Amino acid sequence: MMKTRTRYRLLYVGSDMIASFVGMVIFELVRYRLVPGLTDRYPDIMRFMLSTGVELTVLLFPICMFFVNYLTGYYVNVTNKSRAREFLQTLCSVAIGSMILFMTVLLNDVLPRRRYNYEMVLLIFGCVFPVVYGVRLLLTTLLKRRQTAGRRVKRALYVVTDSASEEISPGLAVALEEVGLEIVDTLRITNVTDDTAGVLMKAVEEGNIDCFVFDVPRDEDKAFRILGALMKLNLPVMVQPSPTRVLLGVVKYDSVVNTPLVDVTNVSLPDTAVAIKRAFDIVASALGLIITLPVMCVVGVAVKLSSPGPVFYRQERLGLNRKPFKLYKFRTMIADSEPAGPQLTATNDSRITAAGRVLRRYRLDELPNLWNVFKGDMSLVGPRPERSYYASRLIDIAPHYLLVHRVRPGVTSWGMVKYGYASTLDQMVERLTYDILYLQNLSLSLDIKILFYTVRTILRGEGK
Repeated sequence: MMKTRTRYRLLYVGSDMIASFVGMVIFELVRYRLVPGLTDRYPDIMRFMLSTGVELTVLLFPICMFFVNYLTGYYVNVTNKSRAREFLQTLCSVAIGSMILFMTVLLNDVLPRRRYNYEMVLLIFGCVFPVVYGVRLLLTTLLKRRQTAGRRVKRALYVVTDSASEEISPGLAVALEEVGLEIVDTLRITNVTDDTAGVLMKAVEEGNIDCFVFDVPRDEDKAFRILGALMKLNLPVMVQPSPTRVLLGVVKYDSVVNTPLVDVTNVSLPDTAVAIKRAFDIVASALGLIITLPVMCVVGVAVKLSSPGPVFYRQERLGLNRKPFKLYKFRTMIADSEPAGPQLTATNDSRITAAGRVLRRYRLDELPNLWNVFKGDMSLVGPRPERSYYASRLIDIAPHYLLVHRVRPGVTSWGMVKYGYASTLDQMVERLTYDILYLQNLSLSLDIKILFYTVRTILRGEGK
């Protein structure tokens, strides 16, 4: 699936670059005929098209549009595009690109009347938009047909509780048809017991189940326990949101055609926010690595002198979509500090070195995390990554922990700012509340606030 997304993403990027190039060539040809004075300066249209200014504009504009399209989030979700959203995204990105081109290249052109300036912006937009959107619409239509042709109807298990009816309501039936789901069996769960996991697993294997459709009971405690059991099987869990959840703003749904049917195992993040967040991470981590390089050199010497062992500490953590990666930190403990297996850090832990206590207090041990951010393993802000050992135990206690793997883990987080380090699994579960809140409110402004409070914590030496 990841290879398919990468291939589609490259296809969209390449087609956008070519379409932007063609659109700009058309603009220059039209501009040559419409703008007064150009025909006098360039009697031959080929001489005009081959002039340095025009060549640079035609070649650099597609690159400019790539960055605009990237920041608007167009390349984030490439396997299931909405045509309405694609139209709006194209409209906005081409309008922004047109303004950038006019302000940086054409503004200084001497035109006889001011209204020509506005007409020039509209001319750029009018030449580029039809080409770019036409290519995108064609590509999206072809890819959707290909996906639909090879897609089978997904088999769903209908999970009900207590005295709830096993009959599917007309509204749910319509919703299932619209999202391509077919109920192949019904399972009634009255309560979660030690046998529930085995019963669910058996039903999934025998029915070749692709996802669950859960009829959420009014008893919130029971609903949460059953939902936790379902989420452990790592399959989508589809529910019809209750009016309460809709009023609280928990449900994010932008389709005006389909009946609301929400996958509670997935986190709906705005494409623009995801793209801007990643761009911010790349720029900030690169600057951070350059600025803190002298500090890291000093810290490296201090770590080496404090105790025998390597300067850097590498440990496998789980990142986006539970993909393992190597986390880099300055070593703050004695070498071979976990001879008996994974062990959480406790208050006044004897394994922490003298230099390590200072580094932890000011969180300088996490400076090498900036390299993980630059590589794309992590983000500056996001849920802290855990080792697979503790992640599995957290999933057993709080299955909704799976949601944190829908985003890149962070160097700092809302949980770290509000709660700090956790030395027990129970404390990890308590801190998880802030991570879920972060996912529901993800934005660049929230990231900046968290970074501000993180810097304040570092300067005050309040790290633990």
